[in-house]
Order: sequence, then structure tokens, then C-alpha cells
Amino acid sequence: MLKWVLPVVGLGVLGAAGWATYVTVQVARGQEVNPGLSPAQISAVRASVARVLPGATPAPAAAILSGGTTILPAGSLSERAPALTGLPGYGRMTFLLPRETRLTEAEAILRFDSEIPLNVNATLRVSVNGARRADVLLADGRETRELRIPLQEQDLALNSVQITFAITGVSTSSVCSVNTGNALVNILPGTMIATNAPPLDSISDRYRAAGQRFGLSWPTVAIDDAQAGTALLAAVEGLKSGLNLNLVAEDSIDAPQFLGTLEDLNTLGALLPSDTAVAAKWPLQLIDPAVGGGRSFTGTQVWRYGYAAADLPDGRAPGRIDYSLNLGTLGADLPREDGWMVSVMLNGHLLDSFAASAGKVVRSADIPAALTGLSNQLEITLGRAYGDEGICNDGPLLVAELESTSVLQPGTAVIDDIPAQLQRLLGAHPRFDAGGTAALLSFEAQAAMMMLADLPPLASVGDKAEVLVARTLDLPLPENVSAAYLGYEAWVYLRDDRGRVLGRLDDPATQRQLADRAVAILILVPRSGTVL
Repeated sequence: MLKWVLPVVGLGVLGAAGWATYVTVQVARGQEVNPGLSPAQISAVRASVARVLPGATPAPAAAILSGGTTILPAGSLSERAPALTGLPGYGRMTFLLPRETRLTEAEAILRFDSEIPLNVNATLRVSVNGARRADVLLADGRETRELRIPLQEQDLALNSVQITFAITGVSTSSVCSVNTGNALVNILPGTMIATNAPPLDSISDRYRAAGQRFGLSWPTVAIDDAQAGTALLAAVEGLKSGLNLNLVAEDSIDAPQFLGTLEDLNTLGALLPSDTAVAAKWPLQLIDPAVGGGRSFTGTQVWRYGYAAADLPDGRAPGRIDYSLNLGTLGADLPREDGWMVSVMLNGHLLDSFAASAGKVVRSADIPAALTGLSNQLEITLGRAYGDEGICNDGPLLVAELESTSVLQPGTAVIDDIPAQLQRLLGAHPRFDAGGTAALLSFEAQAAMMMLADLPPLASVGDKAEVLVARTLDLPLPENVSAAYLGYEAWVYLRDDRGRVLGRLDDPATQRQLADRAVAILILVPRSGTVL
């Protein structure tokens, strides 16, 4: 008969000079609870204990900073607000510290909500720059929490702060506590590093503190096409220089923290090559050496690496994965020596599978070019090759590491040849016609900017093709294209998260693609020009 277990929570703080540097919230099991308590009452007791101890020691009053510069997480949306799922589940965030104005005091403010089933005991572990700084007991049910971790001097001596998260725990739904339960932790907006620094003067520092997100206001009041076209082309050049750029409405509540001017944009773009621009290069590293790929687990462990085709260096698809695993011992009483099972999958297709014994394993597997899509997920799964049927068999705790030497190597296949087609179609100096750009809404201008950045440099005077931004509703039907653009071949270019499309405007296949897009790039080529 199962017995209800009441977690006993202990809070320990290790620190110096009043700074809370490491917090532990631990669960001790084995104590019996009054059998008369119902499951709902047990859950209520557990939740109340968790609320009394909010998961971390609040920083001393003097260390809770307000009024200073705040630093926001960098990266894509999924990197700025990671979601951790499973047991175990992992996530990370990167904060870029100012370089010209050095910080003397700062604290990480981590806001998150958790959803934990009643039958799961879970803990959230937080590490700063690879050092374990807090373990937080997660109460069952849904709860929103805030955790404050003062940064230490060795953290402030770096140019960036890496914060990593790990959910660990067990399911208690049966006699056996296996890691098949689930848990969810969402890192919420408002997660930041608070500092004692005054407002930053350096444009580069402001960009870093904003998580490398630059906002350029797109007017909501009427301006002429010439002004709108100038702003749009300036944004395109900023994007090409490596800026993470957003065109936002003047009254937007989602604008980046750094909302600058065209002058700021030009200044920052000139600084990027020596400051913040980092181009992806082959080979692509699967594990960040600063974080490491070591894991402890029961059952199975999965390392995941996601990448988009648009982010691959030089447009080539990966041709091979080279990876190294360091496999710990499986225990003394093994039914077989090669007790580890390893598999590698890309987008649901098996690349490699084998049995292995403890020790270091170095492998390679070819990646067919056809498997690379617009959005890709690589999974390396590790588990035991045996189990005792019918009995509880959690242990022993398994340890393994996917080493940081694991990489994706380039192949010879190019994902698509649309960039080359655009180059042949447009020539070296296409002309940009700003007509209609003033009527674009901010999100339409943002979509146009992303597409225009794929084209050769644009100018007001060109020697071949003409480029316009058009709302798809304003484009003529296929049967009217020739009459609408006399003497020209009309092409359209589309790009979004689903991929890129380049086609003739009078082609029915192109029209089907236009039906689901609001904005397109219209390309008019004189009929005497190059034809693909």
C-alpha cells in the first residue's frame, strides 16, 4: 500500500558579506503523514510550504537594485523566454554586459511559472556561468515565482552572463519512481539583470543591454514615400551588417528597449564588424563548451540541437555529424558489456544507431541533403540496452557526456539556388522604387525589410531591374499581368519562416503562394533582360 509522503524543506545559504550566493531547497522523503489526510490536503500542505520558502533567499535590501540600467536577455524569442519540459529538462539564457561602462553591482531577476503534476516531485536548478547557484523546489500545480541571484565579482568581470536551467525530479505515480513524469517551467518576460549603472551613453552598450535588439520607429502618421523608402533601405543595410533590427510602430508596447534613430542605426552598423556581429561558421558546434554536455539521469537522455536553414553558413546543408560521447559505467552486475544504446535522428529520420560499452565513443554519420528542411531538429538519444521486466528498476543513476567536440560538418549540396537566381535576374545594381512604402504598416515594413535584405544592393538609380514593395492584394490577376506591366517580365519574391519563393507573377503556382502572404517584393525586368 502506498503511503503519502510529506516533503520536509530545508533552506541553506552559503555566502560572504551578506551576499546570497547559493541557495538549496531540498526534499527529504521517508516521513509518514497522518493517514487521515486526503491527497488534496497533502497537496495544500506542500504548496503552502513552497510559498513560505519562495525558492531562493531574497537578496539583502541593499542588493535589490532599482532605478539603474536593466539588461535583457539576448537571442531569438525561444532563447529570450525558454520553455523547459520533461524530467530532465534544460534551458539557457545569455545576457550581454556593457563593455564601456563596467558594472560594480548587479543581480539576476528570474521570473518563471511552473506546472507540476501531483505525482511529480521536481526541482529547478539554476547555474550562473557554469556555477550552481540555486535549487528551487517546485510545488505541484501551477505557480508563478521570482528568484533573485546577486552576481558575484567574477561574473561582472566577464562580458556576458550565461544562466542555465535544469528541471530534475521523479514521478511517484507507482511503486517505481521513474523519470517518465513530466514538468513544465516557462521563463517569463521581465526576466532581466538589474544593475546600479546610470543610463548608458555608448550606443554599443545600449544595444548589448537591450539583448542585441534595435528598434527603429516606423511612423504611424503619414509621411511621403521618399522618406519611408530611405528609412526602409537604411534598415535593410543595418540588417545586412548583422543588426537584430525591428521596425516598430511609434505607439508599440512591444518595442525593443533600445529604440533608436536613423543616425543611431548608421553609427551602430559601422561598429558591428569589430563589436557584436558574429557570423556562423562551419563546423557548427552542438554543445556550448561554457555549459558542457554532461548529464546524470535514469532511463534515457536526449541531447537536442535545433537549427534553421536560413542560418546555415553559405547556404550549404550539413553533410555529416561528428560526435563524441563519454559514457559512464552501467553498474557491476551487467547482463552484457555493451549495455548502452545510442541513436541519432534528424527530423524523425534515423542517422545512426548502435550498442556501446562504457568509455569514450567517437562516431560519424552521413546526413543526406534531402533531410534538411527549413526548421531542423537533431536528437542524440542515449539509454540502457536492457531492463528487468516486471520489477522496479530505476537505478543506478547513469552519467554521460556529449562532448563539445561534437559538430555538424558542411556538405556539398546547396539548400536552394534562389539567391543565385535573384542575382542573375536583378544584376549588380537593381533600382528601388519607393512607391507605396509610406502606406505600409510596421509589421508589413518588417516583412519587406527581411526580403529586401536578400537582394543585391539597391539604389534609386539602377541599370537593369526595378524592385518594389507591394501588398499582395494590389497585384494584378495572372491574366492582367502583361497589360499592367507593358514591356516587363513581372516576378515576385517571398520569404518567411516557411521558406523562399521566386516565381513569375502570371504563374498559377506563384499565385497560390501569394494567397497566404500580405506583402511581396515585385521585380520588373525589361523583356530584353536576362531570363532564368
